Amino acid sequence: MTIEIDYEKLAELVAGEITKEFLNRDEVCKLLGYGKQSSAFSRLLIQDKTFPRPFELLDSGRKKWYKKDVLAWIERLRNNRAKMALEVS
Repeated sequence: MTIEIDYEKLAELVAGEITKEFLNRDEVCKLLGYGKQSSAFSRLLIQDKTFPRPFELLDSGRKKWYKKDVLAWIERLRNNRAKMALEVS
């Protein structure tokens, strides 16, 4: 019994699962509450050295961020703000 494998379909499925781990600029902006092409997001990238750095996925030239890194940065920011609020009160 021979099993036929559709390698093109398999590659599409694998690529789809892998890209769930990455965010594009618009997705990052949305998570942070910024509009698309936000100048505030551009300033964040330049000024906040703790924000995760983007990388280029393959040769597309488009910047991507690891979803887990962006979510971890947001969580650290929330924790820091909560600590500051507790210290003030």
